[in-house]
Amino acid sequence: MTTVDQGAPSAGLILSLNSGSSSLKISLYRRSTELLLEDTPDADPVTLLLTAAISSISFDEPTFSFSVIDKSAIAPNTRTVKDEPVPTVKDHASAFSHFLDYLKDEASIDRKEIVHVCHRIVHGGDYYKPVIVNDESYHYIERLSDLAPLHNGAALSVIEACIQTLPDARSIAYFDTTFHHDIPKHIRSCAISPEIAQKKGLRKYGFHGLSYAYIMRAVARQLEKVHQMSIQSF
Repeated sequence: MTTVDQGAPSAGLILSLNSGSSSLKISLYRRSTELLLEDTPDADPVTLLLTAAISSISFDEPTFSFSVIDKSAIAPNTRTVKDEPVPTVKDHASAFSHFLDYLKDEASIDRKEIVHVCHRIVHGGDYYKPVIVNDESYHYIERLSDLAPLHNGAALSVIEACIQTLPDARSIAYFDTTFHHDIPKHIRSCAISPEIAQKKGLRKYGFHGLSYAYIMRAVARQLEKVHQMSIQSF
């Protein structure tokens, strides 16, 4: 797989992909404003347009759901579906392809409008910040598949599908392990041979970090306290 990142434009649609072991959850956003987050920490920089999900992937009866959130931004006759059988979906890549086709056919949104694709990755190993997907980062995530066999492989297949079908969009990987990267060494270490642990990458990484980060931001907003989190833009 070869990727060339030439920089995606700041304007356009933003796709969020969450690849589970047998599901693919999707959200589509539009940048709502050019406000600087540090000046307006309570502002939402994006507007949610729609959500979709494909469930029971690799099972006998995968299903597809599609729901419009911002009706003013989507074609008025866009069809909402819930748990519609999709026998053509065989894996995560074909699930993503089904979504793109539905997006164009029903919502009249062309895939070329998507400029950023944000991928949730369960295991990031030594990656402590989001990374742009290129050859180096792709193969590093691939090597971590033994540590998250049900999730990293599914996410990689969707990343590859994105690179093939959305060649002008920038794919960015966000990791569940990032939130916990500063766990003290005496806590994250496993009670096994240090040599084996280091060679195999065996340690306590901490997971569900993206959810925890969201919860902290939401609670900080509710309490009207600015949560100091580093914001990395690409």
